[in-house]
Amino acid sequence: NNAKSQKTSISNSIIAKKSILKQLIGYPDDNPLPLKYNFSVMKEDILIDTLQTLHYSDRIEYQLLKTNIRLQKLALDYNRVSFLPSLSGYAHYNIIYQNDNYSSLYKQSFPNSNIGLTLSFPILEGTKKWHNIKKSRLSYDRLVLDTLNLKNEMNAEYVRAITDYKSNLSAYNITNENINIARDVYNTVMYQYNQGIKPYIDVIISETDLLTAQLNNISSLIMLMN
Repeated sequence: NNAKSQKTSISNSIIAKKSILKQLIGYPDDNPLPLKYNFSVMKEDILIDTLQTLHYSDRIEYQLLKTNIRLQKLALDYNRVSFLPSLSGYAHYNIIYQNDNYSSLYKQSFPNSNIGLTLSFPILEGTKKWHNIKKSRLSYDRLVLDTLNLKNEMNAEYVRAITDYKSNLSAYNITNENINIARDVYNTVMYQYNQGIKPYIDVIISETDLLTAQLNNISSLIMLMN
């Protein structure tokens, strides 16, 4: 019954952890997420995992913040430009036909042209645009601070995770050593039992110790993979 209860608890925890994984990688929650794993390969990569470095750009939330910063920077630049005076040029060329005689109206033309520059100052909207610039600037600074805070949180998570991983790795290595010791003891006791030196109870005890060491090794491997 205890084994069945533990199996049910582990199955439920797998469902919850899959949901968390989907959220972290930006995977649709409604789509199935098949997981493929090979314990032999995972054991070979145990030491490699301790050499992994933190890459902020791999996190979805960091990418979203960087995108929002770029968009807010564009909005800030737009508001700054709109606050500046605008300068525009123009050019006109007209041809006027005049004649006292209607039949000769288009025989004589009087062309005229003019060019000029127009300089506009946002006098009436100056205060509004200044507030828009200030608001955009505050939003931009807030996003920058949010990005720095996120990097600090990610770094803290990384340090905590790598520390826990190295601790679990050390415990896993110790259980491997315990298995070797327990196996040597079992083989020695078994040999002595066959020689009539040790009683059978010692064989049972040494075998139990070996099984316990193997179970502890599996448990530490599970903790290491979590």
